Amino acid sequence: MWRRSYSVRPPALSHDDPRHPRFDPRYAHLDPRVLPASESLFDTLVRCLPAWQDRIALDLRMGRHVLVAAHGNSLRALVKMLDGISDEEIPLVEIPTGVPVVYRFDQDLNVASKIMLD
Repeated sequence: MWRRSYSVRPPALSHDDPRHPRFDPRYAHLDPRVLPASESLFDTLVRCLPAWQDRIALDLRMGRHVLVAAHGNSLRALVKMLDGISDEEIPLVEIPTGVPVVYRFDQDLNVASKIMLD
């Protein structure tokens, strides 16, 4: 259920689990209390929205082409937002590995077209 749903989190990692992000050197500068021990797709979307708003959308508005390469769940979160997929439908959405998807947007950054290049 938690692998595909929108709001159900997987079991949290214990604080001493070596897979916990507090042991990852990339996050050494962050307070360990802000690092998630578990994350649902909803949580992933909340985490990804600033990248969309502050970087991707800004570049698109400036007429730039943007390539987004990310982990599957991050891509599912962005696709959910871009395509307006409901919480009930998102468990059925598959993001194929290594298959580019080209989005074109109108001036308000609404999806004008979506093409899967398989």
